[in-house]
Amino acid sequence: MKKHVLFVLLAAAAAAEGKAQQNSTFDHYLTQPYFLNPAAAGMNGTTAFFDYRRQWAGFTGAPETQLLTVDGPIQRDKFGLGLIVANDQANIVGSTSANATFAYRAKFSEEHFLRMGVSAGLSQNRILFDKVIAEDPSELQVFKSNQSGTSFDASAGLVYEYHKLTVGLAASHLFAEKTLYENNFAANKLSYQNIPHYLLNAQYRFDLNKSNYAIMPSFQMRAGQGLTPMLEAGVTGFYKNDAWVTLRYAYQTGYTFILGGVIAKNIIAGYAYTISATSLGAYNNGTHDIIIGFRFGKTATSNVADAKAMEDLKRKNEELYETADYLKNNNNDLKKEVDAQKKALKETIYGLDSLKKAMRADQEELKNLIRDNKEKMDHFPDKNPNGQTKPGSADSKDKTADENPGKITAGSIYVVVGASKTLANAKEFQKIVLREYGEETKVIMSESGTWYFVYTASYDNKKLAAQELQRTSKLNVKGLFFGEPWPLVINK
Repeated sequence: MKKHVLFVLLAAAAAAEGKAQQNSTFDHYLTQPYFLNPAAAGMNGTTAFFDYRRQWAGFTGAPETQLLTVDGPIQRDKFGLGLIVANDQANIVGSTSANATFAYRAKFSEEHFLRMGVSAGLSQNRILFDKVIAEDPSELQVFKSNQSGTSFDASAGLVYEYHKLTVGLAASHLFAEKTLYENNFAANKLSYQNIPHYLLNAQYRFDLNKSNYAIMPSFQMRAGQGLTPMLEAGVTGFYKNDAWVTLRYAYQTGYTFILGGVIAKNIIAGYAYTISATSLGAYNNGTHDIIIGFRFGKTATSNVADAKAMEDLKRKNEELYETADYLKNNNNDLKKEVDAQKKALKETIYGLDSLKKAMRADQEELKNLIRDNKEKMDHFPDKNPNGQTKPGSADSKDKTADENPGKITAGSIYVVVGASKTLANAKEFQKIVLREYGEETKVIMSESGTWYFVYTASYDNKKLAAQELQRTSKLNVKGLFFGEPWPLVINK
């Protein structure tokens, strides 16, 4: 008795789909690829689709499926989100599931893209034992009238896009969920287990030159763990991206005719009819699959009907966004660099202001000293026409970083650019002049030991000293010197 009931249950479960496939099939997966592959979430904008499929119409207990999807892209199509709810009933075996989806789109070049997606949610499997037809009514007492079990479900997928080629790979029931059904008379229980299913599909669109027509061959293979793969191939023709017709053959299963198009600004609709090629064909009126969808925010088109136009638009948008991101990042880098330079300049100016304040503590004394030396230069004897070399040149051994100031040489004119009462301030000023102007200088101490003079060169020729004064005056473009360079005249 128990064996008979189990046989009926297993036969009903097998009848849910051809060749014992547990997953429902959908004929409009080219219009909405998210039906079969979580990686396709958000692939065609923000959409909502409803699909109703009636398999083997007129056959008692034939499979019937309803499917609802809502999906869309975020962050400029970098990510995709989706929700898919499915309800399936085949004779006494049924299931209802709800899964949320997250997808990511990676770009490898201008035309190479890879989408990766994962779906997770809950699945409820049920068996209506009160609808079992048994020769012996007492057999129906073995199990409670209706039983169901809820389990965790998950699926994952990949979609590769290159120009007009799309290849998808998906796996469902990854955790092989099991549902147990109670036995009223024995400790043992009946179990129903989902097995992992795998799907591979590919299509390539050919746009006919200078016309409104295009054709697209497609291929799909479905397989379950330990089950014979199911193969199908078809070809789709398009007209003006508004209407399409598909002819498809599933190996040893049947022939499908699909008609679809845009029936309003944001509405897509399609109808599919399948003639069974098995012995069941004599006992049913074929399979009917109806889809209706709504696209938010733009004029509706199917992903296969506008593949080229959509990809071109995506590519242009990607280029614009990448250019904008580059300019934004470049501007941020430039802003950081400018801010750093401003900060350094501020610190330099602050340091220079402090230094000037310290070096000008005795301004009146310094002014008198400058005035007296300018008068001395007017009376300086011009006896040496050659003069001396400029400090810092190749034949000078003195360097800016000398630890001690040099000694004053009688009969010389020093071209002074700064003066201080302390050696430390004089050397700090040397560093600023070297950094900002690239000008090497030296320091000498006055005979009285009260002043430290920063100078660029010394000469025993008044004409050459005058030329150096003129050069250093023009050099002072940033105003770092304390007024105009002046001559320090040391008589013999």
